[in-house]
Amino acid sequence: MGCGNSKNQIHVVSTGTTVDNTKTGVTLKNNDKSLNDTRGGSASSKASKHSCDSGFDDDGYNKVITESSKPEKIKQIEELFKIPRDLELGVVGQACPQRLSAKDKERLQEQRILATLQQEGLITRPMSRATFGVSFEVIEASSVDNGFLPRRPPARLAKLEKRKKKRKLTEEEIQAKMARAEERRKEREQQRLAKIQAVTMKSDITNALSSQTAHQETVKTETKAKIDQALENREKRMEELKEKLRRKEEHAEAVRRRRALAPIQTNDEEEAELIRSRNFTEDTPIPMIKP
Repeated sequence: MGCGNSKNQIHVVSTGTTVDNTKTGVTLKNNDKSLNDTRGGSASSKASKHSCDSGFDDDGYNKVITESSKPEKIKQIEELFKIPRDLELGVVGQACPQRLSAKDKERLQEQRILATLQQEGLITRPMSRATFGVSFEVIEASSVDNGFLPRRPPARLAKLEKRKKKRKLTEEEIQAKMARAEERRKEREQQRLAKIQAVTMKSDITNALSSQTAHQETVKTETKAKIDQALENREKRMEELKEKLRRKEEHAEAVRRRRALAPIQTNDEEEAELIRSRNFTEDTPIPMIKP
């Protein structure tokens, strides 16, 4: 027995009913006629005595009982028939799933996962918020046996339970607690002082390092300034020496030029003196020497 029709179906039909087998293509009709006259007595038909289809013989239809069957056969079947007890009826097959969109599939998958987690007790049902009043959830004790875990009480209730269990302390216990509290206070004070000393020492070291760094920077700046001044003075002296050498060279060049021109002037003067002496000799009469 499945979702669709089985391969062979056997029915007890009455007048005017139809037995249809979609997979074998066999259709049985009875309208106050015998099974052998189903084809209507066609001359060209090759109907079989045991089948309503031409040339088709199915042993399963030999057990079909109708009102046209023999009375002895019908009576025999009725006597042998027993009502079965403890019948186990079931539907075998798989239902055709409904086509869902991708969004609906994701939502359905999430709902299945949440339902599984709730059944396993990993998550609880979300608390419903009311517009007014107080909302609460009641969990039965039998739910633990069914696999559901009850919700734990909040932590503040556990603290309240501890407070309720407190008893009255004796004087010795009070003194001991006060002594322990004093020790804890002294220990915290020592830790605070140690932290302050560490911070102070660290600040002193930092100040010393910063002052040393500043002194080094000052020395470096002064040294650089001195080096720059020395370089500037050196360049100035070099310029002065170059200028002095240039002037000395110019003076020497002038002296050499004068010395080169001096012989020419001397020769010119000698020639002029000779010419003057010649002219004087020609123009001057020779004096007469008296005896």
